[in-house]
Amino acid sequence: MSLVLGILQFLIVGFCTYSEFKRKSAGVFLWATLFAMFSITHLLTCITGDPEYSSTTIDTASNFVILFSLFYLFGRFIFTKGSYYQRDTLKNLSVDYSCNKLLYSELIVFIVFITVTIFKMVLHIVQVGSLSNISWIALRRVSESLSYINIGQLLKLLFFLSSGIGLLLLLKKRWLLFSIVIITLAANVIISRNRVEVLPALVIPISYFMIKTKKLDLVKMVFYLLLAMFSIYVVYALRAFRHFGSFEDFFQNGSISDLNKKVIHHLISGDGELGLRRAFYLFIQSKNNFNNFGLGHTYLRMLLVFLPTKWTLGIKPPDFALSMGAAIGLAQGGSMHPTLFGDVYANFGIYGIFFGLFWAGLVSIFELLLARLDKPLNKILLFTLSGVVFAIMARGAVYNGYFILSYGALALFLNQWLRRCIT
Repeated sequence: MSLVLGILQFLIVGFCTYSEFKRKSAGVFLWATLFAMFSITHLLTCITGDPEYSSTTIDTASNFVILFSLFYLFGRFIFTKGSYYQRDTLKNLSVDYSCNKLLYSELIVFIVFITVTIFKMVLHIVQVGSLSNISWIALRRVSESLSYINIGQLLKLLFFLSSGIGLLLLLKKRWLLFSIVIITLAANVIISRNRVEVLPALVIPISYFMIKTKKLDLVKMVFYLLLAMFSIYVVYALRAFRHFGSFEDFFQNGSISDLNKKVIHHLISGDGELGLRRAFYLFIQSKNNFNNFGLGHTYLRMLLVFLPTKWTLGIKPPDFALSMGAAIGLAQGGSMHPTLFGDVYANFGIYGIFFGLFWAGLVSIFELLLARLDKPLNKILLFTLSGVVFAIMARGAVYNGYFILSYGALALFLNQWLRRCIT
């Protein structure tokens, strides 16, 4: 039975990914990430078993994912019906960009992206003293010492929001400027050591090929599979790189060969992103018997996203990722992101299956918001931002991703409103 359920969840999550790809929806990044991080490895667990978790636990995880995904598909079927939705879909991103001349506003966004990213890198270097001192531990200590509201939050939001300019440059075939964007993204993630910040560099080319693909045949499916495998390798390589410590430590004690060996070891052992699902298993086996579980804290925080926690008089709950970190035994302040499935289960238990409808609604709402933006540039910025954030949320960092997406969308609509007021 475990194998049958494992195969069924694998096929349904794969179908969710395919259906979002056919719609040319940013929701594809939500489901492609879940497919890579959960469905494939969970199927392997269903085949081989897991010495720490019972077959009942594994089967419950399969059933949860199957029902959640079916509710999602049902929700998308309902929410995308009607003339109010169909009159302007995401297909308008595939307009003809044969004219590669950059508009003034597009050039401004390019300059903002380069300026913000360079300033962000310089700020990191200044905070730790020098480039040679840059390490994940050093930057984390700096982050923990900062105030609740700091310039880093604004820079991070502007970074993700403006990074979508890379997709527009690719569509317009402005190869030199596009190369500058990709090189800047690479330099930033090498310095920040934050794997999430590599996502724009992965989302942009995938979005380009998805927009340009008219029919998904076997050759294209193999191509996307290879692209997904490359993306996973990049994420693991960045994780392994930051384990070496500073740049000086890496050049003195490591090599590219050592880095590659660490990546292969983590992939084979299921450590890192591909092992996050195991926290989901723990929550199931323990019946959510942990502090703050089953109270919907992630979703209460999402509801109050525009209000700082200290202004809500205790109504806005604490970061649920910290509660999940404590549940799996991490040190105080350690956060846990057990994939979107694990986060939903930790918030609502088995009743979380109905939140497939919520996520179908969320993806549909941001598609409608995109359609209401009046400039191709703004549409592309929101599309890219949505793709990046949906991948973050699929990993399980639901509130963090929602925070970025909400404020990013708000900034784009404020820009549109101000422009209309002026003109």
